[in-house]
Amino acid sequence: PKCHLHLHFGQATIRRSTLELWFQQLAQDPARIEAIQAPLRDEIRTAAERQDHARVTKYERRLEQATPPFDVTRLLGPVFEEEEELVQMDGLRANPPGSVGIWDRQCICRGLMETHPDGVEHAERQLIMELCEDGRDEGIRWVELCSSVAVDNDGQVSPEQRSLWQSRLQASADATQATGVGVGWVVSIPKTSHQTSGLVRFLGGLNPTRP
Repeated sequence: PKCHLHLHFGQATIRRSTLELWFQQLAQDPARIEAIQAPLRDEIRTAAERQDHARVTKYERRLEQATPPFDVTRLLGPVFEEEEELVQMDGLRANPPGSVGIWDRQCICRGLMETHPDGVEHAERQLIMELCEDGRDEGIRWVELCSSVAVDNDGQVSPEQRSLWQSRLQASADATQATGVGVGWVVSIPKTSHQTSGLVRFLGGLNPTRP
């Protein structure tokens, strides 16, 4: 069992209205669609060569989500608001990691952020601010977001990753100052001790910005 609750950054922090707008913009940009679809097709081809049928199915499903016409409800699922609708959520079957649902959302939302016309850091700042605004309106005082740091086999973190994480910390501080909602981050630990040591060094060298 988990000892804390956290939101996976991207798919669990995006407003439906923001996703709807981003899908509308995406539909008008064939080059951006191709940038999102290309790595998915590569995954399908590689999995097919290895006869990994489950992985082929997974990425074919994600490719379908990244193909017009885009559908917010198909990706995020229905909205549950009324009491009788919320009851339907009880006993919903959990799916194994990567099979459906949240991991497809993570894949598509990450693609949307990484290909955002104003850059990934701009897209992430928008999501962090909107999450805190919504949290403030619902009486929430603290949120924790989960993401990972890409650490290579030599235990090194790229300058691009450092810039991205500094931007996240600054965006979190700015959102807290604007809304009063605190933001914490949960970082996944790499699988090898060598990479873990690199992650610890990286985190120790960041400069968290306080509002």
